[in-house]
Parts: sequence; structure tokens; C-alpha cells
Amino acid sequence: MHGHSCGRHPAPCECLTVQCPVKNLRSLADCKALERLEIPNVTSDISFLRSLPNLQRLTAQYDGGDKMDSSPAAEQLWQKYDAQKAMEKK
Repeated sequence: MHGHSCGRHPAPCECLTVQCPVKNLRSLADCKALERLEIPNVTSDISFLRSLPNLQRLTAQYDGGDKMDSSPAAEQLWQKYDAQKAMEKK
């Protein structure tokens, strides 16, 4: 993972890129200062990320670059996420 430390560590995390396959991102729940998050496609529930008050940019596509400011708004990912979850229930 690239970015600043989270949770009990001294520096608040504001920008984080996860480059490896991760099944559980629950440890990010304490990163209340997190503003931008780039994660690989995950199979686990990420709905807890909605409770992060400062999360503005969120993408599930890691492109290897450092373009976090151009990442889609979190609302765009949530629309896709909600649609995918609705399809899984059918």
C-alpha cells in the first residue's frame, strides 16, 4: 500500500493506493481523514467505506500511475457498486 499511515499511527491517511489483491479492507475503517482511495477490484464488502466522512475520490481501478486527483468521485463508484450488489441479489 502506498500513502500515509492510518488508524492508531500518528499521521492521518489522506491518500492511499492499494496495489495488491486484498480480500478485506476493513482496517481502513479507522482512516477518518482518508480523502482519496484507489483499490484493486475487491470481492469483499466495502460498504463500510461509505462512513468515511472525507472520502471524495474512490476507484477500483489501479492503473499504475499517480493520478489520484483525476480519480472518479466516490459517488460514481457507489453507483456501480450498488448496481452490482442489486444484480447479485437477483
